[in-house]
Amino acid sequence: MGPVDDVTAIAGMLRGRRTLVVTGAGISTDAGVPDYRGSGAPERATVEYGDFVLFELWQRYLWWRNELSWRTLDAAQPTAGHHALARLEHAGLVAGVATQNVDRLHARAGSQVVAELHGRFDTVVCLHCGARFTRAHVSELIRAANPGLAFPAVTLDRIAQALAGACDVVLAVGTSLVVSTGMWVVMQAVEAGAHLVVVNRGPTQADRIADLRVEGGASEVLAGVATALLGGTQ
Repeated sequence: MGPVDDVTAIAGMLRGRRTLVVTGAGISTDAGVPDYRGSGAPERATVEYGDFVLFELWQRYLWWRNELSWRTLDAAQPTAGHHALARLEHAGLVAGVATQNVDRLHARAGSQVVAELHGRFDTVVCLHCGARFTRAHVSELIRAANPGLAFPAVTLDRIAQALAGACDVVLAVGTSLVVSTGMWVVMQAVEAGAHLVVVNRGPTQADRIADLRVEGGASEVLAGVATALLGGTQ
């Protein structure tokens, strides 16, 4: 199918149904947020949660790496894809979004029902007492404690579980679904009887079970779907 046919097919799947959208890094690449596994993605050491909790070496490494990158997310702005999903939610055509992203761009675009599967970049939670801090405050503490260090310029969310069990369609956008949390939400929805639509550049873990598979970028496809379903309204 061509781009127009793809959009028409997705719009037909969503029309008149309750849809849960599962998103990954691919929906935010147009905002300048790097994809983890796409072309040009930097090499990163994978750190297991248990290693992070137990070993100070990994704690120092991950906090240093995060200090280099978190302000990129702070400056990012929602893409056409984020805005399209917000429009569809406000029109009653999307029940909610379960996102693997921590960038808060769905909320900034105006989406109201957002399950943040991996948390959010702008809030830090103490693993010992549960106290919450802004990421900006933690940045001040890190820099104050490291004056000589140069800084160049999971339980699943219950909201996501409820949406997965109640939707008619699950739309996976901009994610390879390699990370187990996103794939779990998709499988929960499919096993409850939902149709699966996958939109991504490159293969995903759910391609073999998708009812509709579209190769393409999140922004252009979602903007087209929103226009097909809602017309030119903003």
